[in-house]
Amino acid sequence: MRKLQRLTLAAILALGGTLSAHADGFRSVLVTLQDGSETQINLNDKMTTQFDDTFVIFSDGNALVKVLRTQFYRMTFSTELGIDNLKADGKADGFSLNGRALCFKGLKAGSNVEVFAADGRLISSTAAEGTYTLRLDGVPAGVYAVKVNGVSYLISLK
Repeated sequence: MRKLQRLTLAAILALGGTLSAHADGFRSVLVTLQDGSETQINLNDKMTTQFDDTFVIFSDGNALVKVLRTQFYRMTFSTELGIDNLKADGKADGFSLNGRALCFKGLKAGSNVEVFAADGRLISSTAAEGTYTLRLDGVPAGVYAVKVNGVSYLISLK
């Protein structure tokens, strides 16, 4: 298994910094961790991938997604954006929008909270658990998708 993981990381290294250039027709990268959890990262012209001794780091020029190398399982390209299955009612168990603060209750350990712009750009990606508040003070007014543990919700910031 370690050998397969090293080969996969070597292949990613070969693509490092050029994911969007080698992904014609694809719109995102799906990163799967050893525990089965997944993070979907939308591709753009500024997409880079870097490696250090501890992390695989994806950047779209605005936001970073860091994945522990020891937790990395695989990476696949997808034709889908990371904001699929949107729920426009804004009603979610344990989630509310209060002004420019996203408030979460009861997030399980290892939960991932992501905010996407309407064009699919990743604005924020944060690991959280329990009660958590994400401030969006510096984010311009507009429509955004919030993805929590694979379920996406549509919000409007004023």
